[in-house]
Amino acid sequence: MRKRIALLMLSVIPILSSSCATIMHGNSQEVSINSEPEGATVYVDGQERGKTPLSLLLSRKKERYIVVIKKECYLPKTVEINRAISGTVAGNIIAGGIIGGVIDVASGSAYKLVPNKINVVLQPDPKCQKN
Repeated sequence: MRKRIALLMLSVIPILSSSCATIMHGNSQEVSINSEPEGATVYVDGQERGKTPLSLLLSRKKERYIVVIKKECYLPKTVEINRAISGTVAGNIIAGGIIGGVIDVASGSAYKLVPNKINVVLQPDPKCQKN
């Protein structure tokens, strides 16, 4: 009887530990964007998303984002956000959660977005003449 219970416990552990990254931090990530001066318009992949300071929730599934920060009479800044493997993937390998690893990769939860904080100092545009 004890052997059956032990065998059952050993077979349940990998199932319970599967999708570790999905459970730990989900398939989206908050990215904060700040500029000096504040009030710059933020574009992500060409779409306006708001003004700085700004926090965005971005999908971890996408490989790359292009962030452009613009303000009148300042030169625009472009920052690339890339996807990288998250450390939580190792938890799936150690725990034997192959199924969980596949779920994490498919959902994007196996990744993190880098950088997760963008701070830029916009330089004045020498060609701009304020009225």
